[in-house]
Amino acid sequence: MTATAFGTPVPALSCRLPDGTPLLVRPLVHRDVPRLVALVSGAEPDAPLLAEPAHAETLRRFLEDVGHRDRLVLVAATLDGHAVGLAGAERVRSDRTVAEVAVAVAAGWQRRGVGTLLVTALARAAAEDGVRRFTALVRAARDPVSRLLGAVGAPVTERPAHGLTEIEIELPPAAELVPPGSEVSEE
Repeated sequence: MTATAFGTPVPALSCRLPDGTPLLVRPLVHRDVPRLVALVSGAEPDAPLLAEPAHAETLRRFLEDVGHRDRLVLVAATLDGHAVGLAGAERVRSDRTVAEVAVAVAAGWQRRGVGTLLVTALARAAAEDGVRRFTALVRAARDPVSRLLGAVGAPVTERPAHGLTEIEIELPPAAELVPPGSEVSEE
């Protein structure tokens, strides 16, 4: 499966988590939306524990318009199609080289490498289309999203912003962003 996001084709990635579990990381499609909205909203038993409610709101916004030209949402799914996480980025209108990012992983899948896989794949696709920085608002410094963004290999900058913490990361070149355990899939 190849979809277009940020105006660039984004292939599906066949991946293995560090524990050997196979996953497919692919662009969001319409059939994913009901499950992911329930996951992000906390309506499912394996709902993610999000450090900041703004992440859930940002992700719900990302899910509202599948295929938006300034947005990319990637889904991590089991081989039978069960979505276990998502990461999304949307270009900032005032600076097309910056994208706001949010991530959620189902509770039973956290701390297994799913978030790192999603963020790295998202960063690579964004960097290939000219995005140079990711930003996110979080409740506190050292938020889980901050740690995930740090996994792409560049230092994370944190600064106070309206009672929250704004985190920002400069993206390395796309060629340096290889999702762990991944291969390009022909699906």
